[in-house]
Amino acid sequence: MSPPPASSADTASLRSSWRRGLTPPPDLDVVQWAERYRRLSKESSNGGRFIASRVEVARGPMLWATEPGVSKITLMACTQLLKTTCIENIAGRFIHVEPCPILGVFPKDDAAETFSKDRLAPMIRDTRVLRDLFGDAKSRDSGATLTHKQFPGGHITLVGANSPTNLAMRPIRLLVCDEIDKYPLSAGGEGSPIDLAEERQAEFKANSLTVVACSPTIAGRSAIEASYDESDQRKPFVCCPHCAAWQSMEWEQVRFDKVKVQFGVTGEIDGQTGGFVFTGVRSLDGMVSYSLNIRADVFVDGTITARKLAAQQLIVNGQLFDFAATQTVPAYSDGILVDASIAVRSNTARVKVEAFFKGSSNLGSTAGPGNFILYRDGIEILNIPASFAIFRGGPDNSLQFYLSSMAIATEEQPGAGNHTYRALHTNGQGVGGVRIFVTEFSK
Repeated sequence: MSPPPASSADTASLRSSWRRGLTPPPDLDVVQWAERYRRLSKESSNGGRFIASRVEVARGPMLWATEPGVSKITLMACTQLLKTTCIENIAGRFIHVEPCPILGVFPKDDAAETFSKDRLAPMIRDTRVLRDLFGDAKSRDSGATLTHKQFPGGHITLVGANSPTNLAMRPIRLLVCDEIDKYPLSAGGEGSPIDLAEERQAEFKANSLTVVACSPTIAGRSAIEASYDESDQRKPFVCCPHCAAWQSMEWEQVRFDKVKVQFGVTGEIDGQTGGFVFTGVRSLDGMVSYSLNIRADVFVDGTITARKLAAQQLIVNGQLFDFAATQTVPAYSDGILVDASIAVRSNTARVKVEAFFKGSSNLGSTAGPGNFILYRDGIEILNIPASFAIFRGGPDNSLQFYLSSMAIATEEQPGAGNHTYRALHTNGQGVGGVRIFVTEFSK
């Protein structure tokens, strides 16, 4: 019995499928793929087309995913910045352009399910090329579970880091691990969850990729910090608008300039990590008023007009007023002495020096307690005997000295100019560190 003749529609469909099968995937990196195809879901804060310049700091990590020689990417960043977006775009690009087995690891199984429902499913729904690959989940009896989804050429599986069976279940090429500082130290007693998952990349060793992401937690105990330390430690750089030099973004270098208040506000700026320079603070609408509280040094190039002006300390034409603290210089050393230099700006200014040291539980049987001494420019200005206690101990029940922690302070009028203050403890055996604070007060 001969088969029925094919209809023209069947022939056209077969021809179209044949052409699609012969067409190579687009050669795109993650940034190009995301800007061409990715659509952010309406559940996100910025729905619509993905624009890399809105999260410029994420551009580099996304480009590294296709950089020759890169097999592992460590994303150590603050919360709500770039980590999950990078993971989504990297996974989306590989699903579409280089389909392969993918494993996503999360702290627990419920976190994996939440990612599937809140992040992966909306990305598939709103990104057409992914929606076409996965099809209608309701019409597929297999390959469409909450944590395991199949697509032509591969699959994506989402598991918790606490399940060694799921971590070692399938060979994978792309491994993405989110919030790794929340992983257990061992998955069911079988070892590190990341190590177990990376073992499944053996079949794809030549082109495998691992992405780990998290915000750092406790220094010295953070898994993402340890992973970053083992990497080449790349950082995001920005171009200075004035000198065109490229520099990494550090909070100590942040300065606010040309601040304009358009509407009535009550604001508070904390400048304890660094002073702020305002060259123009004004209200654009004369009908509104505002209050601005600044805890920092403020330098005004022009005039200030205000109904009420209060300052902890005011400098006008080089004169200091208000009997307030104008600057503080701290210094610390693990040894027995520490220096702090300060530029005193007025002959009438007073300087307060405070010094502290940590004691020791045992100075030995022959050591004396020593003295705690303050110097200014090499001249002794305060000498206090250390506080100590004597007790008997050790194998021979000999006399032992206990050196207590101690704080001393003095105040003087050294005159204008540069001055160096030194705190020194003469007992070199039992001092656990010396700290000094030098504060200038007006008048």
